[in-house]
Amino acid sequence: MNGYHRRRPPRKHSATRVEEIKGRTSPTLSTRSMPYGLLNGGRRISSASSSATVNDTGNKADGLFTMASVKDVIDRLKKEVDLERSKRVSIAKQRSEDIFKLVLRSKAEQRTFASIIKSEAKSLQQLKDLNMKDSKGKLI
Repeated sequence: MNGYHRRRPPRKHSATRVEEIKGRTSPTLSTRSMPYGLLNGGRRISSASSSATVNDTGNKADGLFTMASVKDVIDRLKKEVDLERSKRVSIAKQRSEDIFKLVLRSKAEQRTFASIIKSEAKSLQQLKDLNMKDSKGKLI
């Protein structure tokens, strides 16, 4: 083997790892920061399942999440999501109402402008006819 493919050093035994991090706590649910001594009777379990494990010790002084505190956080986040969703719905509803009002107003203005243009066209036609009659009368 060349120098590029070196053998990896052997992994530390999980019991050694448990002793290294025993007693370390963190406000996160990371497997690296949770004390494995409290998980699964001191035996290390897979990182996928241990990252989802929450210690229900009930003691807030040890810095671990309890099931009650996690439930409170989840409930609070659900309420925040519902509040944001209702805000977005009300904003979208207000925008659609504003657009609807604008469309109605523009249609009404369009009808008004059309009637004004028709009346102007009629009055111009009448003036034109009147001018033609006057010009015929003057030529005779």
